[in-house]
Amino acid sequence: ATVQDEDQENIEVDEKLSLEDMINLEDVDVDSVSEAYSQVVEKSIVKLLGRFFGSFAVSDTAYYMEFEQKLFRWKPGTTEWFDTGLTNEDGEFTQVFDDANDPTDFRLKLAVLGKTIYAGKDNGHLFQSFDEGDTWNDVTTSLPFSVTSFNAIAFAGSTLYIATDKGVAFSNDGSSWQATTDAAGMPLVIERFAVNGTTVYGTDQQRVYQLKPNTNTWQQVTPEIPVLVNALAVDGNTLYVGTAGRGVLRFTLDESK
Repeated sequence: ATVQDEDQENIEVDEKLSLEDMINLEDVDVDSVSEAYSQVVEKSIVKLLGRFFGSFAVSDTAYYMEFEQKLFRWKPGTTEWFDTGLTNEDGEFTQVFDDANDPTDFRLKLAVLGKTIYAGKDNGHLFQSFDEGDTWNDVTTSLPFSVTSFNAIAFAGSTLYIATDKGVAFSNDGSSWQATTDAAGMPLVIERFAVNGTTVYGTDQQRVYQLKPNTNTWQQVTPEIPVLVNALAVDGNTLYVGTAGRGVLRFTLDESK
């Protein structure tokens, strides 16, 4: 070995000895370490699969599936999935292993109504198709603010709503957009939508809001939730809120407001 190699070996030995000096191996809970390691591996696998098998959406006439960052269409009576040509290749694949990121962060965000499709890519570009994905238009420049990423996209009636890292906007045609705000007139970053007819609900990390009819304003409709919100569903005047560690919470909405 060269002198440099010998020095490196000495450094490695010293590091190992110092670690052994600092850690009393008898105090290590092997089962806890094994469980923690298993959780890390499981999360990595889930996120990796989330990168290959992405978003899914259904219209009256077609099914849409993201696979390996490409959007495919299947129609009843056909035998193969059709590649629509839309790709989501601009995100960093390695980010899927970052524990701070959810795998859905890197999927296409899809909304479908009849033959119309909107797809938000993870590079902040919004694409539009009026022919079931045969052709696409990039409508990013028509948005009312610059977007880095999309959190959610949903139709409520014929109106499209997009939740982004800069706030929420809506449009009836994909060309003319209006931005929404909270009660103080500030942009509100919504992470997910739930729709009941033409009424839109949304959550940030610990609150649930309703976009008031005929306004561009979000109104908080539940008390602040003491844990992170990770799911939202609505059934009539009842909201179901999935939380991290507290199960599902149910709220009855005051329809008089």
